[in-house]
Formats: sequence, C-alpha cells, structure tokens
Amino acid sequence: MKPSIVLAFIAISLVFIVIPGPSVVFAVGRAIAGGPAVGVMTVAGNATGVFVQGLLVAIGLGAVISHLGPFATYLRIAGALYLSYLGIRTFRGRREELHVQEGSERQSLYSIFRTGVIVGLSNPKTAIFMAAILPQFVSKSSMSPILQMVILNVIFLVMGFASDSMWAMAAGTLRRWLSSSKKRIEAVTGTGGALIFCLGLYLAIFGK
Repeated sequence: MKPSIVLAFIAISLVFIVIPGPSVVFAVGRAIAGGPAVGVMTVAGNATGVFVQGLLVAIGLGAVISHLGPFATYLRIAGALYLSYLGIRTFRGRREELHVQEGSERQSLYSIFRTGVIVGLSNPKTAIFMAAILPQFVSKSSMSPILQMVILNVIFLVMGFASDSMWAMAAGTLRRWLSSSKKRIEAVTGTGGALIFCLGLYLAIFGK
C-alpha cells in the first residue's frame, strides 16, 4: 500500500474518531460509574465490535448492511434500548459495594468487555462509514483488496482505541478522585448511569 493512501485514510478517520460520539459518551459513562479500568475495558470491547464490522465490510457484507435500511434501523434501536437498560442498571446499583474480590473483579471486567462488544456491534453507523470509506483507499497492487481493507481496519481500530481510552481514563480518574466520599461516589455513579440511559434514549429517538 502507498504511504500517501494510508496517510489520507488516517486523516479522514481522525475526523470521525476524535470528535466525541456515542462510543465516547458510552465509555465515559461507564468510566464515571466504575472507574478507569471499567472505562478502558468498555473501550476495548467496543473497539472489538467495531473491528468485526470492519471485517464484514472487507469481505463484502458492508455494502449489504448499508443498503438494508430496515435492518439498520432495527439494529440501531436494539442497541439503543440495550444502552438504556445498562444506564438504568448502573443507576439503580450506585449504592452497591465498590470493592470486590480479585476473582470477581476479573469476571466483572470480562462482562464489561462483552457488553462493549455488543454495543460496538449494534452501531450500524460504523459499518456504513466503513463500507463507504474503506473501498476508496484500495489501490491496484499485488496485495489483495480484502487484505488492504483489513490493514486499514486495524489502523482504525488502534486510533479509535487510543482516542476513546484517553476520554475513559480521564473520566475514570475523576471518579477515583471523588471516591473519598461515599455520597459523592454514589452521585457520580448515578450520573454515569443517567448519561448512558440518555445516550440510549437519544439514539432510539433521533438516531438515523
């Protein structure tokens, strides 16, 4: 692949990634509710779901997804409702014990990662973006077009993970700073849950 093509793809992807969107709001809400580790694991799961969408685009399914309007709508609504459910659960559990044993911590982080994957997979906007953009940067060379799009997808994954992780760590650090007060941590956890719920509600009503 030509370096100029890769640089052009990076420039366009930055516009899509750096501006805070639903994935950032979701990660920030989880980080505020559970701390930096929860936020980063949420980002990792979401990035994995997005990466799978990119792979589907690379093998030709992106075009199908982008033209099936009703399917994209149902997928968006399902993801939005799932986000709202997570927000309600987080808000209602804001008074639960914050400290857990190491074993349950690992299981909890795995569950958080799995939730992030589901949210990443349920956002059709990323698939449509990939379907529209990735083929534009495939050049005529000895390298397979599918392999070229997979490489670009990996670049997008790394950039998205780095950007969203910074937002999540910043939000999680704020939570840790507030954790000296039980009432304050309950308030910030509830705020995180409310933020996630509002995001789901917004996507269900106004998402396209």
